[in-house]
Amino acid sequence: MKHLIVVFSLLLLTVAAWFLAVEYRSLLIFRIYSTLLWLTAIHFFFKVVLEHRITKKIKDDKTRFEFSRIVSILYVVLLLLVSIRVWVEDTQVLLVSYGLIAAGVTVALQDFFKKLMGGLIIFTTGTYRVGDRIEINSKLGDIIDIGILNTTLFELKE
Repeated sequence: MKHLIVVFSLLLLTVAAWFLAVEYRSLLIFRIYSTLLWLTAIHFFFKVVLEHRITKKIKDDKTRFEFSRIVSILYVVLLLLVSIRVWVEDTQVLLVSYGLIAAGVTVALQDFFKKLMGGLIIFTTGTYRVGDRIEINSKLGDIIDIGILNTTLFELKE
């Protein structure tokens, strides 16, 4: 409900900025309108559709947390990319800005990419399967679930 109120408020601001942009034909007001329009669309997609609707359907707490974290990071990154694109005219500054944002995303999502690649390797090579008994760091246990991002181990006391 809170996210819908935010989207509705952003929509009202966007419409008001559009009327001002049409009336005054100012580049500054048009950029404000463009920024608000993108902000409204991005907020609706990421916060209402992805985070609110899809996160409820994810049962596993760890996966839900990871998904929510990735959605939040991508939300901020996309807002930055769009805002920079609307407000910056110089292409060199634009490219440098996009490069810095890409470096930030790489650092922020490195754990996710490590887990994703590890999960894909486990699925494709079949290193272990559900029911196998393995030992990791002197801890012995049975594999009870293998996901894309996590493997659940039932630890045995021996």
